[in-house]
Amino acid sequence: MNSPLNVGLIGYGFAGGTIHAPVIASVPGLALAKVVERRADRAKADWPLVEIVRGAKELNADPKAGIVVALTPGAFARGARFAGKPVVVGEASGIRDASPGAAGKVRKALPDRLRQRRTIA
Repeated sequence: MNSPLNVGLIGYGFAGGTIHAPVIASVPGLALAKVVERRADRAKADWPLVEIVRGAKELNADPKAGIVVALTPGAFARGARFAGKPVVVGEASGIRDASPGAAGKVRKALPDRLRQRRTIA
């Protein structure tokens, strides 16, 4: 049996705690290994075997972290990429690239059901 792919999760707010962490933990072959929480230890209460780190740099420096899920886009996702980690970004609007218009091209390429919609009530 292959060892699971260790996943590092950046952000443990509502979406991280109720959607992303449970999905990661439920997928065969993935292991929720580290969670970046700047101030709290909520992830530790929900996932006792998970290591809590206080910054994305600490997660990115860990050679055992096989992939990073960045719920907080921008610099966190770029930092993981620069560290050589594969990255899953929580929203397409968080994708940035050095080339102008790259984020818009990525969003346009996504099927409608995968684009994030914002509703103002």
